[in-house]
This record gives sequence, C-alpha cells and structure tokens, in this order.
Amino acid sequence: MTLTSAALLAVFALAQHAGAPGETEAVVTNRTVTASTRLVQVLPDGRSAAGVGLRAWLLASVNKPGPHGGSQELVHRMSALAGPDGQVSFTDVPVIEGAQYHFEAPYQGVPYRSGAFEAGQSAPPELRVFPVSAERPIGDTVRFRMQVVVEVTEAYLSVTQHVRVENTGTITWDADATRGLRLPTLSYVALDRVAAWGIFPEGRPVGSPRPSTGLGRVVGESGALVFRGPVAPGNGLFFQFRYDVPYGRESARVGLVSDIPIEELVVTVREPVGHDVTSELERRHRAFPREEEGVGQVDALVEGRVAAGELVTLRLGRLPAESAVPRRLTAGVSIVLLLCAIPWVAGLRRRLSGGTAANAGVRPSRGGDDGLRTDPQPGVAPQA
Repeated sequence: MTLTSAALLAVFALAQHAGAPGETEAVVTNRTVTASTRLVQVLPDGRSAAGVGLRAWLLASVNKPGPHGGSQELVHRMSALAGPDGQVSFTDVPVIEGAQYHFEAPYQGVPYRSGAFEAGQSAPPELRVFPVSAERPIGDTVRFRMQVVVEVTEAYLSVTQHVRVENTGTITWDADATRGLRLPTLSYVALDRVAAWGIFPEGRPVGSPRPSTGLGRVVGESGALVFRGPVAPGNGLFFQFRYDVPYGRESARVGLVSDIPIEELVVTVREPVGHDVTSELERRHRAFPREEEGVGQVDALVEGRVAAGELVTLRLGRLPAESAVPRRLTAGVSIVLLLCAIPWVAGLRRRLSGGTAANAGVRPSRGGDDGLRTDPQPGVAPQA
C-alpha cells in the first residue's frame, strides 16, 4: 500500500522537525482519515451565524520531551474553506502515532482552537469564533478565580498563585490594545492601601508566567504583572506563577487588590509544624486547617465575591525573622536573668503566702493551637 500525497508531506515535515537522538519521534502510518467540523460566527449582539468562507486549519502536534513536561511540536497542518453552511472538511488526513489533532480558525486577528482529538476519533462538531473589541468590558463580564498559596520561610514569603480568567460575554477583549489586564499579586499594605502593585521589574520578568492559551504575553509594568493579549469568551485562560516577598520583622501585613471582580478567592498559608506562625485573613471567610507531612496548612475560602478595587489583606505574626542580636548572646542573657529571679520569686512567695489566691491560674489569652485568631471580630469569621 502506498502513502497518499498528504501523508508524504507529513513525512517530509517530520524529517524537518526531527529531534535530537533519544527523543520520541512521531511515526506516520499508511492510513488516512477524514475530519470535519462546522464554523460558527458569533455576532456582536450574541446571535450566531454560519462562518461562510472562513478559513480553518487542521493541526497535528506531538509532545516533545523536555523540562516541565516538554512541549508540543507541530508536525502537520492543512487548511480548507468553510462552505455555505459553515461546514469544513479535511480529507486524506495522515494518521500519526501519538499525535493530537485540533481545528484552528483565525478571525479578526485572533486564532480560535477546538479541543484536541486523535485521528479516527469523533472531532468536535463545531468551532465558534467571536468579534474582537479593544474596549474594556463593562461590569463583571471578565473576572478572576484565584488561589494564593503563601509558604512561610525564614527569610521571605514564598507565594504561588493560580489565576483563571473567565469571560462570560460574547466578545473577545483585546487586552493588548489598552492598558492590559493586571494580575493581582501580594504587596505590603500601608494605611489600608497597597503601597505598590508589586515588586516586578519592567519588561519581561525572570520566570514570567505564560498564558495557557499560548496567545499574548506577560510583562512587568509599574511593579505589576500585566497580561497583554486576547481574553476570549470562556475560561480557558489560566496563569500559574511564583514570587518571593521578603520580610525583616516578626509580623507582616500584605494584601492584594484587583481591577476586575474576583469571583472566587482562596488564600492558603503553609508553615512547618512547630513554628507557631499566626495568620489572620481580614475578611469574612471559612477556614479549613490541616497537617500533612510535617507542614501545617490553612485554606481560607473568602465568602462572596471580591469587588473590583476592594482590598483583601492577610496579617501574619510570629514570623521566624532573624534577630539582630546573636542567638548565643540572647540565650546567655536569659540564663542570667533566670538565676537572678529565683531568690526574688522565693521571697515574694513567702510574703504572699497568707494572701488570697483569687488570681491563681489566670494567664493572658492566646490564639488557638493552630496559630489562628479565635476571638470573633466584626466582619471576620472565627477560624476553627
């Protein structure tokens, strides 16, 4: 059996993208299949129409081994135009072992992709394309869902953030045409205001997060991380990044504020068991403490939506900050004070032996064993 012309082109493409020795390479079989989908054009008013005459691509990619799970390498592509009903069909599609296929349709400068499928499997029945606007969406059409993980170390707060962007509208927002979309990050709070958007340098910061869609870029602007690219309808845009917030005292108050609503916010504080760090999320929330492999963790789920421009703060205490006084010196001073206090305490007990013991057993109240505040405050839910 001979290969079709499309399969021969795929073999040539694979030869051009051959990896280093030892890497897994895609294998083109002598089989071909047909794949089809329907292009749907969403109008500005939300109505739908057939994407007549729009061009679509069928792309095949394989996973190229490497750090962080490797990367996807394009090994084959072909294009076709949609017919009167928006239907677009691809024939003689080569079957490539281990390859993932998907449709892609560029519209007004933004490429829209379907979900992935394997050759011979059912392809997504339709692919929707949306109009693009440079105007920032009004209201809560675009919003965040976030988790902020704060891990306490002896010199800084190691912060990992998971940020998902939701667009519930029917228009793609081109965030690159305006001031961009700022990703909220933790910064120090002064006078109930965030003193700075962040500590990120201008330009592309080291370890800058990449958008999950592969479209656009993240840059540092005015100390903040700013996404510049398209925000399409749906929830496929996702970021994950990490940064450090140094501290020099035994307490710190940090916070974040967003330019768009945060539909869901979870703040997680992690510390090694025994450090006795206190944490207080200064907003009504539900707390879920737990321990795992020597690490204490509290997940605080903020109740309700966080409005745009609303400050959310986290207060930390008993941090393992290094003292300016050497530890050996402080230990020696403590021993001396203890020895001097022994005879004074004994004399005091003799003088008070006939007095009342009404105050016996009374001591200042501390937080719970998990280091969180247990005294109710207005607007702040007690943590169990």
